[in-house]
Amino acid sequence: MALRSSAPEFSRVTWCSAAAVAGLVAGFLLTGQPAHAAPPAIVLASEDPADPLAPFGDRLKHGLSPGVAASLQSTSSGPGVLAAVLTDRSRIAFAQRDGLAAFRSLNESARSGLEIYGDVPACALAVVRRDSPVRSHADLIAARRQAETVTFDVGGAEGWTATTLAILRSLDVALAHPRLEHRGGARAVSRVLAGETDVMVVMAYGATLDPALTDALHTGALEPAPFFNAHLVKLASLHGLPYSAGRVEIPGPGLLRTTRHETICTTLGVVVNAGADRAVSETIARLTVNGGLSRTPRQWLDNALATATNVLGQAITEAKRVATAVTEPGLVWLARWTADPASQPAAPEMRPASNLLKD
Repeated sequence: MALRSSAPEFSRVTWCSAAAVAGLVAGFLLTGQPAHAAPPAIVLASEDPADPLAPFGDRLKHGLSPGVAASLQSTSSGPGVLAAVLTDRSRIAFAQRDGLAAFRSLNESARSGLEIYGDVPACALAVVRRDSPVRSHADLIAARRQAETVTFDVGGAEGWTATTLAILRSLDVALAHPRLEHRGGARAVSRVLAGETDVMVVMAYGATLDPALTDALHTGALEPAPFFNAHLVKLASLHGLPYSAGRVEIPGPGLLRTTRHETICTTLGVVVNAGADRAVSETIARLTVNGGLSRTPRQWLDNALATATNVLGQAITEAKRVATAVTEPGLVWLARWTADPASQPAAPEMRPASNLLKD
């Protein structure tokens, strides 16, 4: 009889277990969410208006929501954030691949302990005033030979711009000659305009530039200098450094004018701890793959303005062509009409109509 009584008990346990599993599956299907929510993340970001990366903190925070609850923690951007991410799984930060490679070479644990996602172009841009005596790489070489003082402002001493220039200075003796200053932002722009500093170096992240610098470039008071040439890119490649040739869109003097400045570039991404929650890492990877770091809330307006500018430029060109085709014959006739009578060809002899019958 004991054997007969065990069957119903076994059946009840089996059905209860099946019901529990079915409930979990149904709950998952209805909500469409994983069994656990992504833990909160701490975004290490700079709030210094002189830092080229300052706009990216809010961009990343809003890009992660609603999947990941993120909060901002103000910090100086630069290789220092890498150590903070390496020791805390909840922290994420921005990093340049050239600086990350240098950090990994000095910290073996960082080679497998840090991951980076994203490839926003990070290009070195040097600007000088319009009448600067130092305007080219050849000028830097000449200044070095003649022991003339040249000053470069590279922003914060521990920032990404200073890190990139330190690497490039190890490759090129001409770049190693200048004395460095560490103001950055509008202060550096002002000093270059006043002639107190020769060159301002900044990292251009995608289309992001300091408004003070953009205005000075737009008026023509400052202009880009070709210090980071193709030869430097080749040297970097020989040393296995993560650099490549790239272009930066530079506003120029005049209405709706931009130029493409060729320079050396690395890339910017988001660094996470290799042991971070999978949902956080996956959300960051998807955000960067979809271009979320490059886009801003004004992106649609920027695209619309770019399209309108292109259409307007084509319309103006076509209008000029049509106007030239229509008015050129008239202008030639007018020029002949107003020229010196002595230089005009003789007019044909006009004969009275009454004499035509006698011919």
